[in-house]
Amino acid sequence: KSDVIFVDIRAELTDHIASEIEEKISVEGVSFEITFHEVFENWKEQLRPSSSRWLGKQYLLPKIIMDKWIKNTKKQQKMTLLISFISAIVFTTIARTINNEEVFDYYRIFFRTILILELGLIMVGKYIIWKSNYKTTFSYFYKTNSFSVIIFLFFMGIGLFPIKIVAPDIALNLVFNFILFGYVILPIYYLHLAYQHVQFTKKLKLS
Repeated sequence: KSDVIFVDIRAELTDHIASEIEEKISVEGVSFEITFHEVFENWKEQLRPSSSRWLGKQYLLPKIIMDKWIKNTKKQQKMTLLISFISAIVFTTIARTINNEEVFDYYRIFFRTILILELGLIMVGKYIIWKSNYKTTFSYFYKTNSFSVIIFLFFMGIGLFPIKIVAPDIALNLVFNFILFGYVILPIYYLHLAYQHVQFTKKLKLS
């Protein structure tokens, strides 16, 4: 009734609600029926439909799911930005010191290989999730956000988006390398979501 279609959230809610009911019955000594309704009233706010400007008003999900999505997205974005920024500074410094176009060609081949490999793994993840009989928040976040990453990985991997190892302006150089590392690191988040989905569904099958 609350539109909680994801099995991982259902399991989490069941665990929390059952624990609260058990605790109230043992402490207050009231009947199961009364406790059941009281506990569900306390969870009503977490189950109401909610949207977010951060993710886009078009998404309407129970608040507990929306909060989890926002938390995961913010964490992923902060980590990606931080690692990409540090990597871009270090790599730009090394590249400008080397300043050898032949070496840069090897770098470009290396990065394109990584991007194509990540693209392949993300497509495998999409297939695994598509074949799965279970819906989890991990699979939902994966399917909702991965399309733009797939497009960029494809165009950058085949060389339609240039990989500029060194640019005349150092600020522009840092921006190019920051974007490059961002799209090398970002797919790892989506692959981790696919892994979490698979691990959770395995637990369900064993239980």
